Amino acid sequence: MAEQQSTNDQQAKERLGSAGWRRRTAVVNLMEITIGERISIVDDAVGEVVDNPRDGSWIIVRYLESPADESKVGQEEPVFAEDVVGMVE
Repeated sequence: MAEQQSTNDQQAKERLGSAGWRRRTAVVNLMEITIGERISIVDDAVGEVVDNPRDGSWIIVRYLESPADESKVGQEEPVFAEDVVGMVE
């Protein structure tokens, strides 16, 4: 049982990284995102960019899909760069 827990802990660290940060394979440059583009956000959400202050850290999105929290659909909120998974075609 303890061995299984150790394996689960190791797998969690590999997913999150040793410091607890999510590891991503691709980095999206928020400075290049334009209003109207669609992005994929953590938790399988999809948002449309409604504003980009071009600070490289935040963008403002309107949620189009949010399986983890349906109440977000239609709402606008700032999204941090680390929460942007990629671009949606």
